[in-house]
Amino acid sequence: MIRGMTTRKIWNFVTDEGGALSRLSEQCSLLVRLDARFRNVVPAPLRGNVRLASVQTDRVTIEAESSAWLTRLRFQLPQIRILLSRELQLPGRRVELRVRSTPVRVEHPTRKPHMSDAAAQLILQSARAIDDPALTPALERLARRRLTR
Repeated sequence: MIRGMTTRKIWNFVTDEGGALSRLSEQCSLLVRLDARFRNVVPAPLRGNVRLASVQTDRVTIEAESSAWLTRLRFQLPQIRILLSRELQLPGRRVELRVRSTPVRVEHPTRKPHMSDAAAQLILQSARAIDDPALTPALERLARRRLTR
């Protein structure tokens, strides 16, 4: 915890109506609501492949899943402008279109599960005691992975 701040003080900081976090939370909530309304009014083929990414004073940004959907969106832009103005009350804003950037996936190094020799022997004994045509060979393969290293 931050020195000198109690849980109550931090909560007050987060919920302070004039505070930056409160304004950010309100902006996020507004964008989520506008995006939901936007998706309800765009033509059906676009609905699941575009999203309202940003609403600023002078600009609205719409993202498409791919360049193919962006092209389709571009053809619909005159109708989209009307929808933004009429349905979402966002008139007079420049409309910026872009392909949605995919989040970078962090590759985690694969770790081999650790199995002791004793555990491998126990699995092998269990395999021999089980009378199941599918499970027995699977357990034997698992045990051999450790025993053949």
